[in-house]
Amino acid sequence: MSDPIAEILAPLLLGANDSIKVLDMDGRGIFRFHDSFMELVDRRVPRRCLLASPAAVPQLPDDNAAPSQVYSDAGWEVRFSPAVPTISCIIIDDSELLLADLTKDIVSEGIPVMRLTSDSKALGGILDHFDFLWENSSHVEVVYEDLLRSSITGQARQIVVASKKFWDSQIKSLATNPERLANVDPRRFEELIAELLIRDGLEVELTPPSRDGGRDILAWAETVAGRHLYLVECKRFDVERPVGVELVRAFYGVIEAEKATAGLFVTTSRFTRGVQAFHDSVRNRLGLADYKDLCAWFKRTIDA
Repeated sequence: MSDPIAEILAPLLLGANDSIKVLDMDGRGIFRFHDSFMELVDRRVPRRCLLASPAAVPQLPDDNAAPSQVYSDAGWEVRFSPAVPTISCIIIDDSELLLADLTKDIVSEGIPVMRLTSDSKALGGILDHFDFLWENSSHVEVVYEDLLRSSITGQARQIVVASKKFWDSQIKSLATNPERLANVDPRRFEELIAELLIRDGLEVELTPPSRDGGRDILAWAETVAGRHLYLVECKRFDVERPVGVELVRAFYGVIEAEKATAGLFVTTSRFTRGVQAFHDSVRNRLGLADYKDLCAWFKRTIDA
């Protein structure tokens, strides 16, 4: 199994002793296993699957029969939830959680971003909510499952599997349709820029979302002149919202304070004239990349 998702999933299924719970709220059945995966599951282990109701997600097929039939044929107990979904996950023995991407913004070609965690807070919150939805699947009155987000800690949101194939598909898609940047989650945008930097040969570290210190990414380059640190700030702004000089000046202050070699400010929007004027005086220490530069970066990456 060369698929990185399969490499994580198969041992989890084989190791299940007490229960397997699937919350497949995507409607496309992203956790539907291949026939070989179904055979891995000990049929003595209780297996429950909660699917999104077509009434909750209008774009689903009328009966959502495809994913439900797969589970039912393999002996799973299946129920439908009328709650509007936000996540999909697999819970093994109430102790390990395989979580699909929360934002759902760049899942394509059947390659979801997955996270594996044993975080007790994440597990407890999702287990409680799974049981609530399961027991009330016929009449639950949840408008939106956003309460689940508060149960997912930063640790659980760290990417465990984001394969080269996944990023290849995303970068290629954005090179062809860069307007999709408007729908990318800000944190995912930072991850995207980090991936581009890695492909350009830099060593990269993403900073925690809540304590980034005025820079989203740390990037290092080893050269004959030494090891150089570059700070990167990412702003996923709407096209109508340009980046003003105040933000850029503040970022340059961080570059100076940390004595970094230089910095890069990246935005999905554009920079004001004030930024351009400021940049003229610090161009050897600060790089700017706007929407047009990102488009060129995507194309250069896929052509490499």
